[in-house]
Amino acid sequence: IIVGVISYPLNKLMKNRPDAPVEERSLASMVVVEGFTPIEIPSIVVRSAQITGILAPLIAVSVVMQQILSLLGAQQVISGFVTGMGGYYPVLFTAMAIVFVAGMILESLPVTIILAPILAPIAASVGVDPIQFAVIFLVGASIGFITPPYGLNLYVASGVTGVPYFRLLRYATMYLVSLVIVWFCVAIFPSLSNTLLPGGYLFELLSGLGG
Repeated sequence: IIVGVISYPLNKLMKNRPDAPVEERSLASMVVVEGFTPIEIPSIVVRSAQITGILAPLIAVSVVMQQILSLLGAQQVISGFVTGMGGYYPVLFTAMAIVFVAGMILESLPVTIILAPILAPIAASVGVDPIQFAVIFLVGASIGFITPPYGLNLYVASGVTGVPYFRLLRYATMYLVSLVIVWFCVAIFPSLSNTLLPGGYLFELLSGLGG
């Protein structure tokens, strides 16, 4: 199933089928989710719309906050601080630290809206590949989102599952360590973030498997 979900959309994208990923994910979810019936689709659509409605104000507030910070000169301050590190890796690791800390106290979406316009041009100015930086940014925000002492996602998981927060934290520790290792590997080896793009090794391999 995993190979099919990845390889089929890639194969269809090569044949100018931009809707293939959505189509494939929909089919895969119907196969994997036990007890799924087509009659449940309307309720799923309604629930998705409700979730989207929750996110819309968050996006609006984040955009306003980004504009306020820009007017206050925060963009220039952050840019000067990061650029002042000098060099490829110092700038990249400083940007990673900022994203990680912001991700610990904010949801991933506001972090992206507020910091991406500031940090992306700085990273590009020292030669960081845009795709690589996008992967690093999103992974860093996601790691911060499940990192104590705040770790909002851990509180959400605790509320949904009924498992105590500190018990979740104990089991999530090794998972966090693994994510951080992968995060730094992507930062050090840019090819890891491009391997699924056209011309990348895994892209060609999975496209072949998809027929």
